[in-house]
Amino acid sequence: DDGPSPVSAQEVKNYVGTLQLRPITLSNATFVEWRSTWESQSEEARDFCHQIYVALLRALASRLEKS
Repeated sequence: DDGPSPVSAQEVKNYVGTLQLRPITLSNATFVEWRSTWESQSEEARDFCHQIYVALLRALASRLEKS
């Protein structure tokens, strides 16, 4: 799959994503940091990905709260 616009392979190059989990020992919690970089001629890719990242992190938090 080439992906939808604005994040298709033709529009976004050199994507690198990193997910780090860091313990917060005082509250027995975890800090989640999700970073990504890429090359694109459009700012639309940033807005598109931001919405996805927010939704995925919320889903992860919800799932972890239930366990």
